[in-house]
Amino acid sequence: MYQQQESVFNSLFGEVTEAKSLLEQVALVCQGREEMYRVCLGAIHRYVEQDLKAGLGKDPAQILSARPMDDPLEIILYLTRLVYVI
Repeated sequence: MYQQQESVFNSLFGEVTEAKSLLEQVALVCQGREEMYRVCLGAIHRYVEQDLKAGLGKDPAQILSARPMDDPLEIILYLTRLVYVI
């Protein structure tokens, strides 16, 4: 039981660390692009609320099989990739 709780804690800590890094990268990439910055921050907010907070009590298989069509992380990846192409 303890190992399972430790594994969940470590996974959550890793997700939060990645989200923090993503927020820092979005701040750098979106400098001077106010509308894009707003969209990316909204997507990060949805990711934290829907995936990190709401997913804590759910079965991992259920979460993975019911991915939304407008995944917040996919939106951020798409928008930031466009910046590097342009």
